[in-house]
Amino acid sequence: MAVPHLKCSMELGRTKYDMTEYLLISGHDLQVCHYDDTSIVDQNGILQVRLTSRAGVTRICQFEYYFAFRKLDEGDAFSILRDVEASCGLGIGLYAVKNSEFLAWFSMESSGKYADRQILHYCMLTENSVIDVLSAAPPKWEFPGNST
Repeated sequence: MAVPHLKCSMELGRTKYDMTEYLLISGHDLQVCHYDDTSIVDQNGILQVRLTSRAGVTRICQFEYYFAFRKLDEGDAFSILRDVEASCGLGIGLYAVKNSEFLAWFSMESSGKYADRQILHYCMLTENSVIDVLSAAPPKWEFPGNST
């Protein structure tokens, strides 16, 4: 599945965007195994989100070049969860985000400094969290100590 890339345009210091849309990225078993985030680590410019299932299976989602991230408890993310449900149905997983308000905010805060760069917005829903990441590239997945 192609992931949409976004560029924000700025007009008079305000960023223009349409309704935020979420597209589920298939190919991961996050929905089946009910993963939750157990750690988020920023080390040397690389963001690692460690996910652990109820059965103890671990997945690491790694963003090698990211600009920003935010983490919310799912109980505090009503607007995001509403938009995800309206876009494609609610569920645990990794989503590509189109018309991103988070990207619009980042573009405004950085004064359009990255206007010539492709920035991708990913949203990860776990059992208890909503994690948004703005990245220059798709994440890489690691499956430490697992046979799958």
